[in-house]
Amino acid sequence: MRLKFIFLLFVTFMGLNAQAQKQILADLKLPESLCDTALDIPTISAKKIIIECDPITQSKHIGISLFSPETKQMIGRPICEFLERLALQLCMSQSVIETTTYLEREKINLTFNGKPYGSSQFRSIKKVIDAALIPSDFQLTNVKKRFHAVFYFNLFDRLEIEFPASRELIFGTDKKAADKEVYATLLSETEVVGFPPHNLPPIESLQQDSTGLYVSQGKSFMIDILNENKYYTLNNNNKLEVLFSQKFPEESIRNLMWGITGVDPTFYVTHRMYGGYTPSFDLRLSKLFQTFGDDFTPYIGTQILDEQTLQCVIVFHNHTFNYLHMIVCSIPIREIDSIATKTIKADFFSNIPQHNLKKLF
Repeated sequence: MRLKFIFLLFVTFMGLNAQAQKQILADLKLPESLCDTALDIPTISAKKIIIECDPITQSKHIGISLFSPETKQMIGRPICEFLERLALQLCMSQSVIETTTYLEREKINLTFNGKPYGSSQFRSIKKVIDAALIPSDFQLTNVKKRFHAVFYFNLFDRLEIEFPASRELIFGTDKKAADKEVYATLLSETEVVGFPPHNLPPIESLQQDSTGLYVSQGKSFMIDILNENKYYTLNNNNKLEVLFSQKFPEESIRNLMWGITGVDPTFYVTHRMYGGYTPSFDLRLSKLFQTFGDDFTPYIGTQILDEQTLQCVIVFHNHTFNYLHMIVCSIPIREIDSIATKTIKADFFSNIPQHNLKKLF
């Protein structure tokens, strides 16, 4: 079945686009030029207010310092920065009603020593944040697409924050801003290191299919054709090698897109961004894997469209925040053997909610 392109409307949560960042700095009576600094603003919190800048995406993180750099690396920067932004936002809130309205709207539960925010025992977030020791014991769990964060401090105190595992909420960006960040990252001048040499698996670990090919069978994702499978064959010396032959178009293109054939193809990508903006640029396959390698799991799917054409889809899935990026291309079957000399035209879609994937096929 041909892939159907569906453009979706996304809702903004706790947006940290440029305008929102400017407003926060204005409310704090700070200049817009501030970057990579920590400030004391006792009227907001006894803890440091941090402002950190990303030189690639030009975005700023503004929040109350709750984690060390080492803790952010261990737990995950997006979650830590969300909690720091949330703490700042709640400490800047003007009233209990304003705070409870926001928490209810975003489906965030906030309790201190078992007492929900807004109750007679818990009406000042600033006092709790100020009392929390940094570093404190911290626990994070993810159950049924909701995070549960707990700060333990002062022997018997605990601050609990439960919130949706939502990309929009945690990253603080709407679809438009998130697409711009991905675009800037893909165009960044970071060094592309290429794919490492592929180590052949033991032949006894492979399954032989009906065509005689040896298959390293991996997991599939949501639909059977999106999977981690790789394909091998025996050469004239009866030695195992990576399959790459026009005689097996789907299996060969899958291997190509896994970066195990020794070829690092170039795409001419059209990025289908929010609002109909469609910039085009050259992109190496290895840059894609390098950009999304740490936080995403890749899956590859292929299907024969007709006698001359094969369609390939690479999905990069973020299982923590339940969203994905996807690149789609069509390749003439007759060009597979000479694909190293070709530029592959492709469409790239970013920040797609996971639950919409089946609607695209």
